[in-house]
Amino acid sequence: MNTQKIADRIFLSWRGAAGKKRHVVGVFSRTETGNANFHYLVVNIREAFENGFRPMTAFPNLDTHYENVLPLISRRLVDSERSDRVDYLRFWAADDNLQDDFDLIALTQAWLTNDQYEFLADFNVHSGLTFVTDLAGQTHLNLGKDEVQENDVLTFENEPENEHDPEAVAVLSETGKKVGYIKKVHCRAFLPETLNGIEPTITVHKREMNGKLKRLFVKCSF
Repeated sequence: MNTQKIADRIFLSWRGAAGKKRHVVGVFSRTETGNANFHYLVVNIREAFENGFRPMTAFPNLDTHYENVLPLISRRLVDSERSDRVDYLRFWAADDNLQDDFDLIALTQAWLTNDQYEFLADFNVHSGLTFVTDLAGQTHLNLGKDEVQENDVLTFENEPENEHDPEAVAVLSETGKKVGYIKKVHCRAFLPETLNGIEPTITVHKREMNGKLKRLFVKCSF
């Protein structure tokens, strides 16, 4: 088991549908005993409620601090008995032998098909960190299917003057065209004060198509 933890906090993000705004509504915190606690970020909830958000069934009360919830949220990972678990983890640059359940959730986003939730890690950036994420903005950019290819090396630009998010990080193709944004929370890994001299590499990990570029996964290596 790797002693270098991938993350100590994982933020719960919700959005009504693909292409809609992400709302960061809660946070899971690693405990010293290897478990996790959860609470909602009530200050962020109002706008999410206006867009259709309702508390998760497992965490129905907005003002409650839930303790020792890691076994509960770990159920969102592919079952350890399934034959495709290794491939599932490999896609997300994760490994049962290297990471505990908290870090497996951090790396995989505990992603379920057609889910409105994402578990977005506030990564502990260090030399050797690798994670996979899907870029934000694909719906609005309307990119052609040949805009990028798998294994292409991409670049990034911080946008501190971005009116929507001063932590925004744009991702550019080899020709300099914007192909998306590092999504909320994950973008903090690319802030200059977080990198502290580390020069990350971004490569195209997988493309999903439906006549055009529908979703773009990138591998971020530090």
